[in-house]
Parts: sequence; structure tokens; C-alpha cells
Amino acid sequence: LEFLIKPVEQAVKDAVVEYSSNQARAALALGDIQGAARLISLGIREPSNGQLGHGFNSRQCCMKICKTVVYFDSIAELEAAGALLTAALMRAGCSKTAARNAIQAYHSELADFDKTSISQEFVKPDCQRAQDSSRHRIILATDAMGMGINNPDIRLVVQWKQPATLCSLWQRAGRAARGADIRGEFIWASAAEYAEEPAISRAAGRDQ
Repeated sequence: LEFLIKPVEQAVKDAVVEYSSNQARAALALGDIQGAARLISLGIREPSNGQLGHGFNSRQCCMKICKTVVYFDSIAELEAAGALLTAALMRAGCSKTAARNAIQAYHSELADFDKTSISQEFVKPDCQRAQDSSRHRIILATDAMGMGINNPDIRLVVQWKQPATLCSLWQRAGRAARGADIRGEFIWASAAEYAEEPAISRAAGRDQ
């Protein structure tokens, strides 16, 4: 499932390059040629996690992820996938807060207050300013999310493994692109060759 966050990896790199370029120009304006050269080098080479912690908006980078719902039939696998995706966002350079906000779990064991809070945040329409858009980008859900949730701008629905029934698969796929002029996609991640499946299954097994 890490393909879901690939747009963020590039967005973070682009943000670091932009930040480094801006800082280099400022250093040159002050006559600090050595400092400018160091900053340009930072923008060119592969940035480390420490370097990624400054100079860009993690939330803005997470906005590169289209609104996505990934359906699971196992809460243990759902939570394992959430931990793996959150860790992947942090490795890409996003802050812990932005990563945790971007990846949300929604299932029957959540308190009603938490379900309502997630739903109200996720329904916010995406707009130009990140602070006015939904912080939640990927909802990892069971059918508990199907009750009363009608987001018009979900662009991607993913089904993880074989669902319990064909009817359930059909209903989940129908969550994508409900709004006018919205294009959506549905992916059924059922093939055994998916590289992430063993990791998610192992992590889920430890929680059982």
C-alpha cells in the first residue's frame, strides 16, 4: 500500500529544494558565498531525515495524496497497515503530527466521538490552502464507515484482499467519485505478490 504515499515523497524533495534555493539566495544577498554553496548542495543531494525537518509544510506535502479510502475486513490488518503507512510518511520526511493526521483508522471499535471527529474532518473539501482542507488523506476502514458517510470527493477506493461478499465489494467501490465532475478509481489489492502483504500480515498476527 505504500504506493499511496509516493506523491508525498516527491513533494517533500521538491519542498526541500525550494527551501534550500530560497535560503541560498538570502545567503548570497548577505555575501555568505560559503553558506550559499552549502545550501545549494543540500538541495541537490538526497536529503536526510534531519534536514527534512525544516523549511517546508508537512501538511501541504500530505495534500498531494488524493482523498482515499482503503477497506479491510480485519481490524488487526487495518491497524498494521496504518502503522506502516504512518512510518513511511515519516521516513519520507513528514512530521509525526502530519503523518498521523494523514492516515486514519475507522472501525467499529472506535468511540462514537472519534468516528464523528474523523468524519467531520474528512468531509472538508480540498482547496488551495492546506489549512482549510482535510488533514485526513487516507482512511483505513471497515464497513463501519459505510453507515451515513457520503463524501462526494473521494478519488480513490482500495479493497485490501478478498471481501466477505461481492455485494460488499460493489458498495465499497461505489464510494469513489460521488460528486459531480469528480473522477475516481477503484483498486482491488488482492494479488499475493503485493510486497506489503507479508509485512501487514505479520504485524497483524503479532496483535492478535
